[in-house]
Formats: sequence, C-alpha cells, structure tokens
Amino acid sequence: MIKKGRIKQPPRTNTRQLEMGHMLEPIAAHWFGVKTGYTIIDDTWMYQHASIPYCLANFDRRFIRPNGTGGILECKSTTYYKASDWADDAIPLYYDFQGRYYLGVDDTDEGAFSCMWGNNPDNDIVTPEFTRDKDKEDI
Repeated sequence: MIKKGRIKQPPRTNTRQLEMGHMLEPIAAHWFGVKTGYTIIDDTWMYQHASIPYCLANFDRRFIRPNGTGGILECKSTTYYKASDWADDAIPLYYDFQGRYYLGVDDTDEGAFSCMWGNNPDNDIVTPEFTRDKDKEDI
C-alpha cells in the first residue's frame, strides 16, 4: 500500500538500529564472499517490475558463482537472541518474502542471504540460498 501511494509510511522508531544494519551490510557481504567463494558486486540501482510500476526493489548486492551463475544477495544483521531463527539455513518468513519479492521484481531465479549476529565469521553468520518458485507468485 505504501508503494502504491495509498498510505503513508509510518514513522520509524528504530532508526538507529536500521542505520547500524545498513553500516554492517558491507561486512556481511564480505564474509558471504569469503564463506562461499562467490564474487560480490555492489548494486545501488532501484529496480522496477517490468509490468507492475509500483513494484520497486533495491537490493543490497549481487553474487556471482565461479560457474557464472548468480543472483541477488540480501545482507542482514541480528542479535544473538534471534540467531536461532536462522538455524539450519532457515530463512525467517518476513525475510523470505522480501527475497522472493525481489526475485520477482528483477525476474531473477536465485537469491541468498548473509545474516550475521556476532564477530566470529566462522560461527556467527549464515548464508542460506533460495530459488524462485514462480508457481507461488501472485502478482
């Protein structure tokens, strides 16, 4: 509704937390590349769906595998209290929706998350990948 201009964005009460998350994106992207061996590319464009003008997306990064395939990378940070939400490469539902929405806007088939919650890149980061399922899209 916000993107359609039907309602205003409510004031955000967690602006400092959002700022911190934005500042940590390059770190999460770096360790995603180290952990996976993929090339990470900054992507600062605003994208618009080809046939639905109000469907907009701005990605954190893109990744490219050594075989040349790749997709959209979303970088997240969380607290130790929320780390279990990412156990076994699970993706919390609200982030899963965001990632799949971005794949639909960009007409891309693959995406990944890099979520970190501490300062030990061997233990405090997960890098789950996901594939687009066009049968579940209802745009």
